[in-house]
Amino acid sequence: MYHVAIGLVSLLSTVSGAMTIGANWGTQATHPLDPSIVVRLLRENGIQKVKLFDADYDTLKALGKSGIEVMVGIPNDMLATLASSMKAAEKWVSKNVSAHVTSNNVNIRSNLLLLLCVCVLFPDLVYKKLRLLAEINCLLSFL
Repeated sequence: MYHVAIGLVSLLSTVSGAMTIGANWGTQATHPLDPSIVVRLLRENGIQKVKLFDADYDTLKALGKSGIEVMVGIPNDMLATLASSMKAAEKWVSKNVSAHVTSNNVNIRSNLLLLLCVCVLFPDLVYKKLRLLAEINCLLSFL
C-alpha cells in the first residue's frame, strides 16, 4: 500500500506540471531540532512543500508565514477513530488544521490521497469520507 501511495504522489506531481521539491518531516526523534531551525534549513535548501506525519503544534507554528506548503498527516493510531466518527474527524481538523491556518497563517493543503486511502481501508464509510473531503476542501478554500 505504501508503494502505491508513493507512486500516486509522484504521478500527481508529474501531471500537475509544477516542479517543486518537498520533504517528509517526522517529529519522533531522540534528538529533535527546534522547529524554527528546521524551517530555516528547509527554506535555505529550496524546499517548497513538506509533509508532516503528525500535527505537532510547535512544528506547525514554526511553519507559519514560511511560504512552505504543508500537508498534515493523520497518525496511524487515529485512522480508525477518525474513519468511524464524523464528529471526531471534525474535531481533529478543527484542532490540527483550521486553528493553524487561521491563527498561525500556515499554508495547509488537504490530503486527497490520504483520505482516499482511508476510504479503501474502511469501505463502509466511503460516503462519509467523501463528504468530509468536500467539507475540508470547502473550509480550506475560504481560509
